[in-house]
Amino acid sequence: KDGESNGAEGEAGRYVATGSRDKTIRLWHIATGRCVLTLQGHDNWVRDVCFHPNGKFLLSASDDRSVRVWDLENARTLKTLADAHGHFVTTVALNPHGAIMATGSVDTSIRVWECV
Repeated sequence: KDGESNGAEGEAGRYVATGSRDKTIRLWHIATGRCVLTLQGHDNWVRDVCFHPNGKFLLSASDDRSVRVWDLENARTLKTLADAHGHFVTTVALNPHGAIMATGSVDTSIRVWECV
């Protein structure tokens, strides 16, 4: 779809998440192709999304310079790192256990954070 940036696959391949220019994150059911959840909260383009290994959380990186941890069951932001970087946050990744996340930015920095 036009405007979607990056995607992540979760819950044993049943869902895919996409971030978009319209500042939203959408969770799609792969088998049906239907959007099952839309998350709103970023103030600019969502550049990257990443599922937490437990499948309960989703992380997002945005041009609003923030990183968010989303509670998928309750469709709300669990944690926000506002001004995580001095410029657009373009990527977010988790270690295999989901305790530590790393973010990267246009400001050429990489930062490491506690996840949840």
